[in-house]
This record gives sequence, structure tokens and C-alpha cells, in this order.
Amino acid sequence: MPVFRKVIPKRRLITNKVMHYKEHRENLKEDFNNRCGYCDDVDSFRRAHYEIDHFVPKNILEKFFPIQEEYNEKLKDYSNLVYSCHSCNNAKRKKWPTGKIDVHHEDDTGFIDPCKTEYDEQFERNENGEIISKTALGNWIHKALKLWKPEHSIIWHLDEINQTIIETEKLLTTETQKEELQQKLNLLLADYHRYHTQLMEY
Repeated sequence: MPVFRKVIPKRRLITNKVMHYKEHRENLKEDFNNRCGYCDDVDSFRRAHYEIDHFVPKNILEKFFPIQEEYNEKLKDYSNLVYSCHSCNNAKRKKWPTGKIDVHHEDDTGFIDPCKTEYDEQFERNENGEIISKTALGNWIHKALKLWKPEHSIIWHLDEINQTIIETEKLLTTETQKEELQQKLNLLLADYHRYHTQLMEY
């Protein structure tokens, strides 16, 4: 079975002052390896720009920090930001079942910070690249974020094929069996274009 994601994102300790949390975009893009923290879709295949999700949602922050100045500072807290595709960010929105700022999940309901290894323990992929939940909590997250959407599998295929194309093209410059490699590359390119066409439907 393919792993859910090959690299777990890791936020750096970034404490520099910014006027708006969106100024953290490039740092988040780097720390999340150009991928959505929730579904692991790489950003190069999405038509919509990736967004910045507040892991603990804004409405919960506002509830616990009613003073505007404190709330504004909490909005910019890098440790609470997630690089996210529009699909996952839109699905998550204000969902926060615990209602508590320091309790992310309880009774197999709620969320896990995608920078924690515990997040990966909730999911795996089947042979078609679809995201499958492994636990009761994972099942709740899977439904809440709509991780069943077909585009996640399509983007996974595109990413896998693209990596193989890159590796094959490197071999074409060094190997003597160029004809065989070129045939393999042609097949990969055909698959790549097929999945890319499918993705345009979403």
C-alpha cells in the first residue's frame, strides 16, 4: 500500500512580526513542502491558489481572545497556520467540535495538527492513491475535510508520474538503452496527460 505522504511537514520557529498572517505564505509553502497539510496534494497541479488555514479557527480564537489587539496577534501566530488547498480549507472552515482552544479532538471527533506524526497514523492510501482512514478519528477527519474527493487521487497519480518522468529523463542523458527508456517516457507522458485532463473536470 502506498504511504499517505512521504514527508511530514515541520514548521520552523518563526516569531518575526508581520502586519498580516498572509505574509507567512512563502514560509508556509516551504515548511509544508509545497503541499496541502491536510491532503498532501502538491500545489503545482491545482488551478486555485493555495490558502492559509488557521488550524484553531478564527471564530474559536475570537471567543478566547475578545480583546481585538490580542486576537489580531493570535491570527498571526505561525504555529497555528497550515498551508492548505482550497478544497480542504473550504471543507474545514469553522469546524471545531471541542469548542476549546487547547483541546483539538476528543472522543474520536476533531482535528490533529498535520505537522504531528499522529496525523499520518490516521490515514493510508489504496493502490489507486485514494486516501483511506485507518482509525475512528481518521474517519471523522476524512469526512470533515472531504478527503474522499476524486481529485486527491488524480493529483497523487500526477505527482507520482511526474517524479518518474523526471528520473527517466535523467537516465536518458546517461544510459545507452535510450530507445527502451524513450518508450517508457512516452507511456508515462500519455498517463500524465490523461490524469491532467481528468483533473480539469474538478
